[in-house]
Amino acid sequence: MNWPAPPDPNTVVLPGECVIEYADELKNGLMNALDEKSVDVIDLSRVERVDLSGIQILVSALATASGAGHDFHIVGNPAAAVDEMMSLSGYRSYIDGFRS
Repeated sequence: MNWPAPPDPNTVVLPGECVIEYADELKNGLMNALDEKSVDVIDLSRVERVDLSGIQILVSALATASGAGHDFHIVGNPAAAVDEMMSLSGYRSYIDGFRS
């Protein structure tokens, strides 16, 4: 899994494929980034493919960080298929609640 270079140190850019094959790496990378507290932006613009495990990892990371008082938001428009998976999974409104 290739994590794209962030435009600045306050942003984590999710990779193009957030699927079960990369679940452990995605979970660890996202949680590590959010644990640093300097990250306050999650960029979804590079995500081209996601499955339910990728959505669940994102939602879990959002809930964990938010519950710990970490203030951040989501930017970027993922591919249409990713957008559709967010809706089909039932997490669309939850994820959109973190958009700026």
